[in-house]
Amino acid sequence: MLTENIFYLLKANNVSQYQLAKTIGVSAGNVTDWKSGKAKPSSEAIINIARFFNVSTDYLLGLDDSTSSAINQDIAPHVAMLNKMDKFQLEAALTFLSSLVQTGESQQNISKTQEIKKHA
Repeated sequence: MLTENIFYLLKANNVSQYQLAKTIGVSAGNVTDWKSGKAKPSSEAIINIARFFNVSTDYLLGLDDSTSSAINQDIAPHVAMLNKMDKFQLEAALTFLSSLVQTGESQQNISKTQEIKKHA
């Protein structure tokens, strides 16, 4: 289950084995060995993979089928993109996301106010 989940996340996020290896601090050969079944990732590698894809280690190990894992899987491609950004790009992206959330909250408040006025 572990290997299948790792390689599912690689494919779903369009991340190469080399990119994953480089990011989590293992050799590309290690990742190839995981895929072929010659070796299994260390506990440290499992933790780093989970952090990279923003999923739980329980999800990777096949122990957690909860909704939160499914949500993490849905956003994993976006998290992977954020992980590839440099500090400046990440800061700009997070600022943009914050402004979108604030705009959405403002729109919800306006809609609620208009609804209240209709019924008043």
